[in-house]
Amino acid sequence: MDCKQEIDVLIIGAGAAGLTAWRELHSAGLRVVLLEARERIGGRILTDYSTSSPIELGAEFVHGNPKTVSPILEKARLEVVESPDSRMFFDQGRLCPCGEYWKIIQAVNGQIESAGDVAYEDFLKEVEAPALAKRMTKSYVEGFNAAHAELISTRAIAIADRAAADIDGERQFRIRAGYISLVEWLAKGLPSESLHLQTTVREIHWEQNRVEVLADTPDGECIFSAARLVVTVPLGVLKASSGALGAIQFNPALSGKEAAIEHLEVGHVIKFLISFKERFWESDERFAFVISIDESIPVWWTQEPLTSNVLTGWAGGKAGEKLINLSREELLNRAIDSLSRIFSKSVDWLHGCVDKIYYHDWNNDPFCRGSYSYPKVGGLQGAQILSEPVDDTIFFAGEATDFRGAFGTVHAALNSGISAAQDITRVFRRSAGV
Repeated sequence: MDCKQEIDVLIIGAGAAGLTAWRELHSAGLRVVLLEARERIGGRILTDYSTSSPIELGAEFVHGNPKTVSPILEKARLEVVESPDSRMFFDQGRLCPCGEYWKIIQAVNGQIESAGDVAYEDFLKEVEAPALAKRMTKSYVEGFNAAHAELISTRAIAIADRAAADIDGERQFRIRAGYISLVEWLAKGLPSESLHLQTTVREIHWEQNRVEVLADTPDGECIFSAARLVVTVPLGVLKASSGALGAIQFNPALSGKEAAIEHLEVGHVIKFLISFKERFWESDERFAFVISIDESIPVWWTQEPLTSNVLTGWAGGKAGEKLINLSREELLNRAIDSLSRIFSKSVDWLHGCVDKIYYHDWNNDPFCRGSYSYPKVGGLQGAQILSEPVDDTIFFAGEATDFRGAFGTVHAALNSGISAAQDITRVFRRSAGV
């Protein structure tokens, strides 16, 4: 491998942020090399095509109508399908429609503004709401944000709620061809020789206007050099202990970034999909989601409106962390136990109805080390600091750098990739006197 290319910009990470930055910088005429530790592009977007319809092992939904995603979908001619906003609620042995779900959530979280920036658990202790409403809202906040209620910032939740409202964030869409089709469009037309897969970065040595990246490649150790660097790896990798697989060491250290990262937390999710031989959950009450607060798998969803025999199980935050080190067989047993209670089917019958389980362990994936980020108290400022360039030389992108309320989403990653590329382009133009 030729490590001595003349490079303007190095990018670490071929997820949504890294690919977007690459596309933008290439369009600006800059020489770019992208380094990716995995043998594939896409990061936390991972689509399995082994069935008749795409199986999303990572990111699945386009949340609302974000300004960054819609133009890509249009240019790539990717069709989206809206998931119905229909929920069932399972509590105390009863499964009932829950048409008031969002009203309940909003009634509780609508009181955040007067609470200041405190941990969500502390907010819940003081808020005026029925006990069941508090339980439902806490389950939603922890599950959706993959968070601990005693850590996540109420200010961050309020800002996220406003940002979601601006893009109709309660509406959920799937890309019919699979989420990875968006990733493939981002990479389309870019020089394949500039993408280095299975290239694990270990050290970054830098001074203003110069970086050297030490990486392990299939052909051995390699040093890549460039004038600018974009780091788009997940927060879990930035937090990884020195010497751990995938961990990156900066020399000199970025002390300001390290302090900012301490205000951000890595969320954990267990997500798995089970293909059944029949759709036993179908009834007169067609639904997209089932909420089951006290079950080990608190959320289930169908592929509605698509016809599919697949159910998705989701456990985020503390619920997910209880399941992290379980095997696929143990996860399946937990899932069947929960589904047995929810749908009043025998465990043996449900086991016999299972066709296949699909699962990717993001929490123990060394190049991810969790699902996505969330801000602790004061964390929005930490995310903003993380997003700021270091001496116009090292730039950061990825969903963890979002401080405007989209953290944890693909559109936050896309936005950050565009922003980093625009900042770098301005630096090059300024240095060229343009």
